[in-house]
Amino acid sequence: MNTFTKTLLFATITAAACIASWLALRPGAPAQTARLGRSFQFDANGTAHTPVDFPQYTESTTINIKDQNVTAITVGDDDRIVLCNPDGLTILNAEGTTLQLIPLPFPPFCTAVSTNGTFYVGTEGRVAVLAPDGTLQETLLLPQSDARPSCVMIHGQHLFIADAQNGNLIQMDRSGHLVRTISNFTLFSSPGFDVALDHEGFIWANNPGERALRKYRTDGQLVTSWARPGRDITGFSGCCNPTDIAMLKDGTIVTSEKHILRIKVLDPQGRVKAVVAGPEAFDSELLRVDIATDSLGRVLVLDSARQQLRIFERQQQDHNNELEN
Repeated sequence: MNTFTKTLLFATITAAACIASWLALRPGAPAQTARLGRSFQFDANGTAHTPVDFPQYTESTTINIKDQNVTAITVGDDDRIVLCNPDGLTILNAEGTTLQLIPLPFPPFCTAVSTNGTFYVGTEGRVAVLAPDGTLQETLLLPQSDARPSCVMIHGQHLFIADAQNGNLIQMDRSGHLVRTISNFTLFSSPGFDVALDHEGFIWANNPGERALRKYRTDGQLVTSWARPGRDITGFSGCCNPTDIAMLKDGTIVTSEKHILRIKVLDPQGRVKAVVAGPEAFDSELLRVDIATDSLGRVLVLDSARQQLRIFERQQQDHNNELEN
């Protein structure tokens, strides 16, 4: 068999396997049993269920945000909750009472709040700096005019901006001077690109196309990177996960995944320590959630399908049952 024939045969077999896989997994296809292990199973309707043999979170509070079209959330140091919607910002207290409305002439994609109440709002190609009363103070242009900030994070006198359009992590000072650009993130079609600060001052960013997380020093030096591909609860499923990350005060990392919605708590080495919520906690039409954490260790989840801000708290139980992987 010559090389061309071998190549053609391999391509034919691969194509047949892909078609068979699509036929098996398409909507309405007959249910099939998959050997995925005890930590993650699918039922006859293709719905994922989360194991219960390690620490869980429970939903403690639900805040209705109907008709606000909220697209992103963040939590300030004082636990004020900031909601982004196409018309501006809505600021709530920790209990969900509206404190302030800030109308904006542009759609905010994301925001961060400094300790003095200044808002840094990401939008197309720039970051708008707002005074605590919402007055525009300054506009910081990003290196590329088509930049789409998906997260802004404040650390000292610097801003770290995740550009989901170009796959760059941008570091600027608060006056808008570019410090550095960290590239080579793999996003594919995922708009989920996030950055977070841990309790030791390290910068974390997700790399969804590699199903990985990266840890950096503030000088841009990569400290570590690890990937966890896989449908099992210990991994990140699909092509591009996790989409969102947030930090808890003890240094653990909250991650959320799209499509098969899972929110987990990981240690800095990537081991699952708890599950916040699994796919069964969400409506089937919801494909992705935004997440944030507060000083009380709560995990805030933006559920656009139910138009709710859902707040989860960890159950008090024996932590020796945590899953080691």
